[in-house]
Amino acid sequence: MDESTLIRRAANGDPAAWEPLVLAHQEAVFRLSYLLLGDPDDAQDIAQETFLRAWKHLRSFDPARPLRPWLLSIASNLASNRRRSAGRYVSALM
Repeated sequence: MDESTLIRRAANGDPAAWEPLVLAHQEAVFRLSYLLLGDPDDAQDIAQETFLRAWKHLRSFDPARPLRPWLLSIASNLASNRRRSAGRYVSALM
């Protein structure tokens, strides 16, 4: 089944269609998160949160577009927020 069909089915609430999409993109999402954060545990958290947010907002995604750039954008934003939050925490300790 092609990606756009899986996206449409997943957007309609089919978790069986979502699973192959996650499997196809989880390594790229984790790698980007790890590159941005430098910590494997934080990267794993961000990757999980990325897929949770994508699942929640999948109905607003255009299935004619490739999924990976959208997922990487979500991961990048979440990782940036995590770094910013950690920076504020460290600043507050000083």
